[in-house]
Amino acid sequence: MPFPKHLTAALLLAASLPTAAQSRQETLLTSDWKFTKGDQPDGAKPELNDAKWQTVRIPHDWAIAGPFDGKNDQQVVKIEQNGEQEATLKSGRTGGLVPAPAGRARAGQGRPGRAAIRWCHEQRPRLHQR
Repeated sequence: MPFPKHLTAALLLAASLPTAAQSRQETLLTSDWKFTKGDQPDGAKPELNDAKWQTVRIPHDWAIAGPFDGKNDQQVVKIEQNGEQEATLKSGRTGGLVPAPAGRARAGQGRPGRAAIRWCHEQRPRLHQR
């Protein structure tokens, strides 16, 4: 007697399900974060002394610490939706936030599940886990 196709499919599906040993482990990194402005090439290394870094809560946006200045992101643009006929000098999309080319945050140094984040002006934040 041939083996039913639906039973074969069910057995294959059951065999592909993750077992308890394969289950994902999540570690919340919501506290113990340190931050510094500027690039720190060795910032992800556990042995780096971050005692002078600022203690922050994540998510953290260091640009809000200021100083705000409308000259930080000036642009000459014409806003057609406002009926403007000529381009004029305006504050840019950042609303005067201070330009911040790079920064680094790290958490949980000295224990499993630690992480580091590096921000660069040209790229999105990247999470480095060790």
